[in-house]
Amino acid sequence: MVTTNKSEQHNDPKKVDTLIGWLILIGFGGVVFVALCQNIAPYSTVITNAISGFWLFRWVGILAKITGLIFGILTLAAVQAAEVWPLLLLDTPAEEQTEEWNQKMRVACTVACGGYAIDATACARFWPALNVDFAVFRFAPTWGAVAWGNIAIAGFTLFGLAAYVFLWRYIRKVM
Repeated sequence: MVTTNKSEQHNDPKKVDTLIGWLILIGFGGVVFVALCQNIAPYSTVITNAISGFWLFRWVGILAKITGLIFGILTLAAVQAAEVWPLLLLDTPAEEQTEEWNQKMRVACTVACGGYAIDATACARFWPALNVDFAVFRFAPTWGAVAWGNIAIAGFTLFGLAAYVFLWRYIRKVM
């Protein structure tokens, strides 16, 4: 019969590291989730405006908003999946990184660039970077004319999920 020291069981650093890692992932994941929920608005607004001209949606206005919200969520999910696809391919072990994997990585990076372009355009249209018209800013630039809050929201929306995936990969290796 093997006896164990109970004090060693309660002070296991691996369990503490795992708990801290999970708390970090859950906390940062909540912030990213809020940012992603906020990023539904640009997509749902564009889709709602595009479909509200159809005869069915003119008669039932709430149907256009619901349809825009559903397709906005689906579009956001597709764009975010495209953005993190190359990061998920990085988990492939080195011995499995063949020429086929290299081709898949090139395609994933191209798709990710397209996803970032779509996301950046949607963010720039919905959260403009300037508080004034660009023609005014061009001839008289001031720090007060820059909408720093909008730039922060757009930046976090663009790169928040990718940062979360990097954090998740790092903590998973450490735990």
